[in-house]
Amino acid sequence: MMGDLPIARLTPYEPPFTYTGLDFFGPFYVKRGRGTEKVYGCIFVCFTTRAIHIEDVGSLEADDFIQALRRFICTRGAAKEIWSDNGTNFVGGEKEIRLAIQGWNQKAIIEALHERGVEWHSQPLKKWHFQPPTASHMSGVWERLIRSVRKTMKAIIGHPHAFVKRETLRTVFAEAAGILNSRPLCPSSEDPNDCEPITPSHFLQQRQGLAVPPGLFQDTEIHSRKQWRRGQVLANHFWARWIREYLPIFQERKKWMTKKPNLRVNDLVLLVDTTQPRGHWHLGRVTKVFFGADGLVRTAKVKTKISTL
Repeated sequence: MMGDLPIARLTPYEPPFTYTGLDFFGPFYVKRGRGTEKVYGCIFVCFTTRAIHIEDVGSLEADDFIQALRRFICTRGAAKEIWSDNGTNFVGGEKEIRLAIQGWNQKAIIEALHERGVEWHSQPLKKWHFQPPTASHMSGVWERLIRSVRKTMKAIIGHPHAFVKRETLRTVFAEAAGILNSRPLCPSSEDPNDCEPITPSHFLQQRQGLAVPPGLFQDTEIHSRKQWRRGQVLANHFWARWIREYLPIFQERKKWMTKKPNLRVNDLVLLVDTTQPRGHWHLGRVTKVFFGADGLVRTAKVKTKISTL
């Protein structure tokens, strides 16, 4: 059965991206001189306002991820808590950031701030939450939105033949974020006297942030010699495809609405693993269960023939 909403989804009076989920998507192939290079996208999702931010990243290394995270923080502000999967770049990045923060002389910082009449309320990045392996459903608060962006981006610009430069890809990322941040978060009214529906942009910019596209663009301009026109065509393609991917999210789902028996220690389970050969069933034995606040099992430790998940 579906668990309760995380507290971060319902915490009022906090700036956007105070509670943030993030993930990588890609790769995308872009032109570099006469050759090509791989570029990835790093998407950040605000739990409370549902706003998104996308940074381009040169590799899956922890070093490049930390730089993308720093750019995000400089643009959107520091996050108190971050959620991600167990990717080595995220785990390594979190470790390096922790070590760097531990090098602060926090006592001296607090004393200096008090002398200037500034209260030290909390340290940045209180907690980093890593989701259990193979449990993407526990990341539903942000994973569904990330998945739709990833799938749409891959469809319009994910083929191996590079035809845009990195600057153009960066622009497409920004256009995509602008489109998603302009989506309504509540039903709109046909009454002209009613206020316009609230969007993530209202929280980020205090206004509806999406600008009118700078002109009309034909699909044939995807091969234009002007990279900025290619970028606008790709932004149009993203809009058209994402609408088709996004609207089904609002269909009623009954999968998580019915109570089922809890997992128990020694239960035999079948693991879903798309990397296994056809006809190979990946079985495991439950060795430990972890309960949520509602008393239902939310996570389990499973032992297989080769490892423990």
